[in-house]
Amino acid sequence: MRLNPDFFEPGEEGVDLDDLLPGSNKIISTLSDLPEDTRGELEQIRTRVNEMLAHEEDTRPERDGAITYTAFQELQIMMLQQELRQVHAMLLMLAKAVDTKQDKRGEEE
Repeated sequence: MRLNPDFFEPGEEGVDLDDLLPGSNKIISTLSDLPEDTRGELEQIRTRVNEMLAHEEDTRPERDGAITYTAFQELQIMMLQQELRQVHAMLLMLAKAVDTKQDKRGEEE
């Protein structure tokens, strides 16, 4: 079995991602559908957002705090996406190295 997803052995198919994910995903239509512990986290986040908006209003009253906070969220998302790309690239390099080593081992046998 090869680890690098770019290379499959003849007749081998890719792994179905549904097999790797939990079977039951709950659809949340309203905030009331959130689990109790998640509601507590939500309240903590709301408090933090309110504090950030108040700070923005105090320091830069000419700017719209909601827009600034949205931009801040976008920045965080972009940084997380970049980290995920880097982790993915490292995992592909690792898979390629393992596959190369396995191929060499197979040639020796």
